[in-house]
Amino acid sequence: MQEHETNTSGDGASERLKALEPLTSERVRRIAALSRLELSEADVETERVRLAALLGYVERLRAVPIEDVPGTEGDAPGASEDDRPVGPLAPDEPGEVLGVEVLGRMSPDSVGAYFRVPRVLGEGGA
Repeated sequence: MQEHETNTSGDGASERLKALEPLTSERVRRIAALSRLELSEADVETERVRLAALLGYVERLRAVPIEDVPGTEGDAPGASEDDRPVGPLAPDEPGEVLGVEVLGRMSPDSVGAYFRVPRVLGEGGA
């Protein structure tokens, strides 16, 4: 298991954080299933290596000190204490509301005011 050193922003202290879990083939299969991807056993290993490299790169980016970089102050909504600050967020303002007729024309499968959407949760999902 890899260890990562991350600076937390609360009191300015550094803490050593361990990676949550190693990226196993089983976790890759689960991610693929959630993404509706079908992977062969060879693909599972290939994607495990690629995802591990990507996650390692993200950890390297998180370690970059950005405290003095203009425009990076503020936290994203729902961010945990371990998350680094992100750039300023645009105001959350309502936009144009699309009518049922417009949405119906955009939908590949609609009847009246109802739209068929792909199933999001798999078997046993809540």
